Amino acid sequence: MGSAPNISHDRSPKQGSWLGREVLVCYNYDSSHQHQGFIVRVDAEEPGSMILRVIVPGEPDRYLRSTECMYSLVPEAKGAN
Repeated sequence: MGSAPNISHDRSPKQGSWLGREVLVCYNYDSSHQHQGFIVRVDAEEPGSMILRVIVPGEPDRYLRSTECMYSLVPEAKGAN
């Protein structure tokens, strides 16, 4: 358990520009099996956490810390914000 001064019932850390971005996720340096995912949390301040929602066909979505897997950003389409 822990405590962070900028997380409480009515506030959370400022989010970075990668929030909502699509990613490709793999595990244990094996890029031959990749899953689609999305960044659902990317703290721009303390505590600096990043959480990914990983989509595995036929299974419930997984939520992983960025330290539990490898990921790469999917390039945004031209003209996207």
